[in-house]
Amino acid sequence: MEQAEEQIACRRETPAGRLRINAAVPSMQHVIMPLIGEFRQRYPLIQLELNTDNIVIDLLEQQTDIAIRIGELRDSSMRARMLGSSRVRLLASPAYLQKHGEP
Repeated sequence: MEQAEEQIACRRETPAGRLRINAAVPSMQHVIMPLIGEFRQRYPLIQLELNTDNIVIDLLEQQTDIAIRIGELRDSSMRARMLGSSRVRLLASPAYLQKHGEP
């Protein structure tokens, strides 16, 4: 009994199981994928399932644990945490500006 309790306690300390993540293709490719190797080394007992969608999904229907999106959260029933920010820069060549003007 003590050994079983000890094994249960150890499992609580070490993350394990399946983690389903959904993100838009650019976020998955440029933000999440570069971190996968280090994540797998740190948490070898977690099985990652990565999916991409460019639309807001129903987390329960899609059986997804985490969805990463860019922009404002429209559905107030969902819980969100800001992971970061990005400064957007708009660039144009002098020829484009001459032909089309400034945006």
